[in-house]
Amino acid sequence: MNQSNLSSAIREHISEIFYLLNFFSQTQVEQWDRVPSDFSPAWVEIGDIQCNADSSIFFLTLMLSGRVYLNFLEPHIHIFNENMKSILYEIGGLLDDWIINTYYDFIFLKRTEDEIMNPDRIWLILSRLCKIALGYEDWGKYQIDELSFDYFVKNYTHSYDPI
Repeated sequence: MNQSNLSSAIREHISEIFYLLNFFSQTQVEQWDRVPSDFSPAWVEIGDIQCNADSSIFFLTLMLSGRVYLNFLEPHIHIFNENMKSILYEIGGLLDDWIINTYYDFIFLKRTEDEIMNPDRIWLILSRLCKIALGYEDWGKYQIDELSFDYFVKNYTHSYDPI
Protein backbone atom coordinates (compact mmCIF):
# COMPACT_ATOMS: atom_id res chain seq x y z
CA MET A 1 0.00 0.00 0.00
CA ASN A 2 1.46 3.33 -1.03
CA GLN A 3 1.92 5.66 1.94
CA SER A 4 0.80 8.70 -0.08
CA ASN A 5 -2.58 7.02 -0.74
CA LEU A 6 -3.36 6.62 2.97
CA SER A 7 -5.84 8.93 4.62
CA SER A 8 -4.93 10.64 7.89
CA ALA A 9 -7.38 8.33 9.70
CA ILE A 10 -5.61 5.25 8.31
CA ARG A 11 -2.17 6.65 9.23
CA GLU A 12 -3.49 7.36 12.73
CA HIS A 13 -4.85 3.81 12.97
CA ILE A 14 -1.50 2.32 11.94
CA SER A 15 0.38 4.54 14.42
CA GLU A 16 -1.97 3.55 17.22
CA ILE A 17 -1.68 -0.17 16.52
CA PHE A 18 2.10 0.14 16.28
CA TYR A 19 2.32 1.96 19.63
CA LEU A 20 0.02 -0.54 21.36
CA LEU A 21 1.78 -3.60 19.94
CA ASN A 22 5.11 -2.18 21.11
CA PHE A 23 3.68 -1.42 24.54
CA PHE A 24 2.17 -4.88 25.04
CA SER A 25 5.25 -6.62 23.67
CA GLN A 26 6.94 -5.61 26.94
CA THR A 27 6.78 -7.63 30.16
CA GLN A 28 3.99 -6.94 32.60
CA VAL A 29 6.37 -5.18 35.00
CA GLU A 30 7.83 -3.04 32.18
CA GLN A 31 4.32 -2.05 31.13
CA TRP A 32 3.52 -0.74 34.59
CA ASP A 33 6.78 1.23 34.58
CA ARG A 34 5.76 2.99 31.34
CA VAL A 35 2.34 4.28 32.44
CA PRO A 36 1.31 6.83 35.05
CA SER A 37 0.49 5.30 38.42
CA ASP A 38 -2.09 7.98 39.15
CA PHE A 39 -4.59 7.15 36.39
CA SER A 40 -7.99 8.69 37.11
CA PRO A 41 -10.93 6.46 36.19
CA ALA A 42 -12.45 7.55 32.89
CA TRP A 43 -15.16 6.66 30.42
CA VAL A 44 -13.61 5.05 27.32
CA GLU A 45 -15.03 4.99 23.81
CA ILE A 46 -13.27 3.26 20.91
CA GLY A 47 -15.14 1.22 18.33
CA ASP A 48 -17.78 -0.85 20.12
CA ILE A 49 -16.04 -0.46 23.47
CA GLN A 50 -17.80 1.88 25.85
CA CYS A 51 -17.02 1.44 29.53
CA ASN A 52 -15.18 2.84 32.50
CA ALA A 53 -11.47 2.13 32.85
CA ASP A 54 -10.03 2.30 36.34
CA SER A 55 -6.35 1.55 35.66
CA SER A 56 -3.86 2.64 33.04
CA ILE A 57 -3.14 -0.94 31.90
CA PHE A 58 -6.84 -1.76 31.60
CA PHE A 59 -7.26 1.46 29.62
CA LEU A 60 -4.52 0.54 27.13
CA THR A 61 -5.88 -3.01 26.91
CA LEU A 62 -9.22 -1.52 25.86
CA MET A 63 -7.40 0.65 23.32
CA LEU A 64 -5.68 -2.38 21.79
CA SER A 65 -8.91 -4.38 21.72
CA GLY A 66 -10.75 -1.48 20.07
CA ARG A 67 -8.03 -0.95 17.48
CA VAL A 68 -7.80 -4.66 16.67
CA TYR A 69 -11.57 -4.83 16.21
CA LEU A 70 -11.59 -1.73 13.97
CA ASN A 71 -8.85 -3.28 11.84
CA PHE A 72 -11.39 -5.78 10.46
CA LEU A 73 -13.84 -3.09 9.32
CA GLU A 74 -13.78 -0.77 6.34
CA PRO A 75 -11.70 1.20 5.55
CA HIS A 76 -9.02 -0.47 7.71
CA ILE A 77 -9.45 -4.05 6.49
CA HIS A 78 -7.11 -3.60 3.50
CA ILE A 79 -4.13 -2.19 5.44
CA PHE A 80 -2.29 -5.34 6.50
CA ASN A 81 -1.46 -8.65 4.84
CA GLU A 82 -3.25 -11.91 5.74
CA ASN A 83 -0.55 -13.03 8.19
CA MET A 84 -0.83 -9.79 10.12
CA LYS A 85 -4.62 -10.00 10.11
CA SER A 86 -4.41 -13.54 11.50
CA ILE A 87 -2.16 -12.44 14.37
CA LEU A 88 -4.40 -9.44 15.12
CA TYR A 89 -7.39 -11.79 15.16
CA GLU A 90 -5.60 -13.97 17.74
CA ILE A 91 -4.70 -10.93 19.81
CA GLY A 92 -8.32 -9.78 19.72
CA GLY A 93 -9.57 -13.17 20.88
CA LEU A 94 -7.04 -13.28 23.70
CA LEU A 95 -7.96 -9.78 24.84
CA ASP A 96 -11.72 -10.15 24.64
CA ASP A 97 -12.19 -13.76 25.71
CA TRP A 98 -9.47 -14.13 28.32
CA ILE A 99 -7.99 -10.91 29.60
CA ILE A 100 -10.90 -8.47 29.62
CA ASN A 101 -13.84 -10.78 30.32
CA THR A 102 -12.34 -13.61 32.36
CA TYR A 103 -9.69 -12.14 34.62
CA TYR A 104 -10.86 -8.56 34.90
CA ASP A 105 -10.77 -8.08 38.69
CA PHE A 106 -7.51 -9.92 39.19
CA ILE A 107 -5.32 -9.43 36.15
CA PHE A 108 -5.08 -5.64 36.08
CA LEU A 109 -3.34 -5.31 39.45
CA LYS A 110 0.19 -3.97 39.49
CA ARG A 111 2.75 -6.58 40.49
CA THR A 112 6.48 -6.97 40.93
CA GLU A 113 8.44 -9.83 39.35
CA ASP A 114 8.18 -11.74 42.65
CA GLU A 115 4.38 -11.39 42.79
CA ILE A 116 3.51 -12.68 39.32
CA MET A 117 1.12 -15.62 39.56
CA ASN A 118 -0.10 -18.30 37.15
CA PRO A 119 -3.01 -16.29 35.70
CA ASP A 120 -0.54 -13.48 34.96
CA ARG A 121 1.15 -15.70 32.40
CA ILE A 122 -1.56 -14.64 29.95
CA TRP A 123 0.45 -11.41 29.58
CA LEU A 124 3.39 -13.49 28.32
CA ILE A 125 1.18 -14.89 25.56
CA LEU A 126 -0.02 -11.41 24.64
CA SER A 127 3.58 -10.17 24.62
CA ARG A 128 4.65 -12.96 22.26
CA LEU A 129 1.73 -12.34 19.90
CA CYS A 130 2.55 -8.62 19.82
CA LYS A 131 6.20 -9.38 19.03
CA ILE A 132 5.11 -11.66 16.21
CA ALA A 133 2.80 -8.94 14.85
CA LEU A 134 5.64 -6.42 14.95
CA GLY A 135 7.76 -8.86 12.94
CA TYR A 136 5.17 -9.82 10.32
CA GLU A 137 4.49 -6.48 8.72
CA ASP A 138 7.05 -4.22 7.10
CA TRP A 139 6.35 -1.33 9.44
CA GLY A 140 9.06 0.72 7.72
CA LYS A 141 6.82 1.33 4.72
CA TYR A 142 4.38 3.35 6.84
CA GLN A 143 4.75 6.81 8.25
CA ILE A 144 4.28 6.08 11.93
CA ASP A 145 3.74 8.95 14.31
CA GLU A 146 5.29 8.75 17.75
CA LEU A 147 2.45 8.48 20.24
CA SER A 148 2.21 8.47 24.02
CA PHE A 149 -0.09 7.30 26.76
CA ASP A 150 -1.42 10.86 27.05
CA TYR A 151 -2.37 10.81 23.36
CA PHE A 152 -4.80 7.93 24.00
CA VAL A 153 -6.21 9.55 27.15
CA LYS A 154 -6.81 12.81 25.27
CA ASN A 155 -8.45 11.12 22.27
CA TYR A 156 -10.48 8.30 23.81
CA THR A 157 -11.59 9.23 27.32
CA HIS A 158 -14.43 11.28 28.71
CA SER A 159 -15.49 12.12 32.23
CA TYR A 160 -15.86 9.13 34.52
CA ASP A 161 -19.40 7.72 34.49
CA PRO A 162 -20.24 6.26 37.92
CA ILE A 163 -22.69 3.70 36.55
